[in-house]
Amino acid sequence: MEFVEFAGNEANMDIQILGNLEKASNIVNQSLPELVNEFILRGRRIREIRKLLMNQKMNEIIKQKTKDIHNKQREQINKQTKTVNNNVSPRAVIIPLNSADNALLICSHRYHSLSHQLDQSISSSQQQQQQSISQSDPFSSPCSRVFITNKLISKYFSSSEGPLFSIVRGKGAAYGASLQPDSKQGLMELTLNDCNNVALAYSLAREAVLGEGADLEKEKKLDKLSKTTLIRARSSFIFGLLQDEFTPLTALNSRGSNISRWGEYGNRNDFTQKLIADINSITEAELMHAYEEFVVPVFNADTQTITIVSPAAKVDETIREFKDQFGIELTKIESVDEL
Repeated sequence: MEFVEFAGNEANMDIQILGNLEKASNIVNQSLPELVNEFILRGRRIREIRKLLMNQKMNEIIKQKTKDIHNKQREQINKQTKTVNNNVSPRAVIIPLNSADNALLICSHRYHSLSHQLDQSISSSQQQQQQSISQSDPFSSPCSRVFITNKLISKYFSSSEGPLFSIVRGKGAAYGASLQPDSKQGLMELTLNDCNNVALAYSLAREAVLGEGADLEKEKKLDKLSKTTLIRARSSFIFGLLQDEFTPLTALNSRGSNISRWGEYGNRNDFTQKLIADINSITEAELMHAYEEFVVPVFNADTQTITIVSPAAKVDETIREFKDQFGIELTKIESVDEL
């Protein structure tokens, strides 16, 4: 509905402009045909810009809708109480969206139960105790090697010229492909957006992360990491820290919200230097452990959760392709309320 209203407003603007052309021709002493021709020539660029804006708006709507659906699905899977057609809420769903030109896929694996999350019903003293546990939690503390290792292994696959970028985007299967840990949710999450063929994009993502031939051998996985790609991943991780360091808004936000993270380091600069040292000290053995423990299960049909938002016309084809190629049964969901 938001996208329809957006497009409608643009169309009304064009109608108003065209309606005023005849009046404008009298003011500038230019014939109506000449003015119309000039308007058309200048309007081509305007329409191109509007098309880009409309596509951007549509993508934002699709991504938000997908996130909302996926979050609700996670909630239902965790509770294990909601049913669809008398079965447990499915781990793999596809949602048709008429306004979508391309598909968006989010695939995740829950690697941490988040048992430290606060229970709103307990006393304030108990909450303080659990908050202390949360701050020292190795999966979410930015100072822990587990957290840094998970971030670094995701950078290995997702950074520019990394495997996901070069294979998935490089072959034109998706505009964007990334692998990111979500420490708050306890998830390792693969995102493929603007997929013209989502099954192909997912297949290439498997190849990028698990190695060539992964479609045929479910247990196949990389046995070593590329030294060049790892250097780029470390550089990308560190560059992100330093870039934040020189952003005034980030510095202000950090002083207000992240000061507790600095702990014994006293200030942001010392804290950042400690992180950089830790990033450089992570060994390949640690990364391979994180890869096998947290990344590989993202592609395991028994443990993964998949949500796809697809153009309505491609839903049946996508369901068939995922079944034939990966043995994944996608459940078609017409609305979030069905989850």
